[in-house]
Amino acid sequence: PIFASTWDAFAFGKPFSEHASSELLALLDAYNVRWMLCHSASCRSAISGLTGVSKVSVMGPVTAYRRAANPGFIVQGEGRIVSRCVNRLEIEDASGSPLILRYHWVPGLVSLPAGRIEPIDLVSGARPFIAVYDPPQHLVLRVGEGAGLECDQRGSFYK
Repeated sequence: PIFASTWDAFAFGKPFSEHASSELLALLDAYNVRWMLCHSASCRSAISGLTGVSKVSVMGPVTAYRRAANPGFIVQGEGRIVSRCVNRLEIEDASGSPLILRYHWVPGLVSLPAGRIEPIDLVSGARPFIAVYDPPQHLVLRVGEGAGLECDQRGSFYK
């Protein structure tokens, strides 16, 4: 199973009942989670007991919750995510070293212009996230050769 997945009574690698509220909030922050949909009693119990969470709607067996917190995609440093597409992430006004992003690092990840990108562990048991050292003001991250897919080509990728 994927570490960040949530299903039935299980989330972030273990049952909801084994997460302290502070741990669950830290995990939701790490993954930039603001909205949750619960269809099990254990999920509803865990999520409704968190500080800063409110019930938004009940749709049959599903309860929707919203967090007041909005962690964003940047953990440390500054910048604006201006484009998120298949195989491509563009950041403007990047500063701070390291610039730490709430995106997972993957082998073969490169930056344009060339820069030092390294995996960084933010969450125990999870895949590493991305740290960019001495980032240029405009930064493009991608995997593999070439410039990556442009954002307006994203739809054709799935056809």
